[in-house]
Amino acid sequence: MLAIGGLRQRSTIRVWRDAAVGLRQSPVAMVFGLVAASWAGLILLAAGPADVAVPGPFDAGALLARTLTVGAMMLLIALPAAEHVSRESLRRRRRAAVSLFLVAFVAVWVGCLTVVEVALDGLLPSSPIAQTAAIAITCVAAAIWQMSPQRAMLSSRCARASILPPTGSRAAVGDLRFGFRSGLGCFGSCWAVMLVMALMPGSHLVIAAILTGALTADRLVIRVRRRPGVIAVGLVGLGIATLASASSPTTTGFIAWICSIPGR
Repeated sequence: MLAIGGLRQRSTIRVWRDAAVGLRQSPVAMVFGLVAASWAGLILLAAGPADVAVPGPFDAGALLARTLTVGAMMLLIALPAAEHVSRESLRRRRRAAVSLFLVAFVAVWVGCLTVVEVALDGLLPSSPIAQTAAIAITCVAAAIWQMSPQRAMLSSRCARASILPPTGSRAAVGDLRFGFRSGLGCFGSCWAVMLVMALMPGSHLVIAAILTGALTADRLVIRVRRRPGVIAVGLVGLGIATLASASSPTTTGFIAWICSIPGR
């Protein structure tokens, strides 16, 4: 009886150990862990001193903030592709394969957002009224793009899977290439919404959370994906609210209010 009890105990321990190993190798756990860490980093950055000088687009602080923003907002969209990489890879290299894919995916987004930020620094007017108008116009443009067949085509390309080599250097190159291609397709589909995000002033965590939910639902929820007008209407409403709050003399602005962090 003691032997049977010890065998059962060792069997139970083995089951839990295998489950823990599987959880560590799971792309879902990896992606959700990175998303949670990215949101925590954004909150820490936003809660820091408000009188710090604004970094340039190529400074380490700006690149870190951009990387955290991509990790918080875009990694959930990459979850189906990360699961595909895990399924197509040998068990011993699944974690490395998903990591390579995510590195390439995030690098594409950070590079593209850096170019966008440099362009905005040179083109965006300094007048608060003009900046508010630019946000409203961008919201309307993003709504139009959301309804366009071109965006739907790019979105389907972003979700397209590919056959990955199983082992060797070809496998690593294949993971990076797939992440690079997925990142480009995702940026082509979601650039307009992220441009709205880039134009937002201050600590825009509430807006970031709303847009993250919209982008994730558009990619992962079938009913929302089949009805792009839902997100388009929300973008138009955001643009109208921005203009209405800017024209009201009794408010500091809808964007300034919704983007602020309590206690800051």
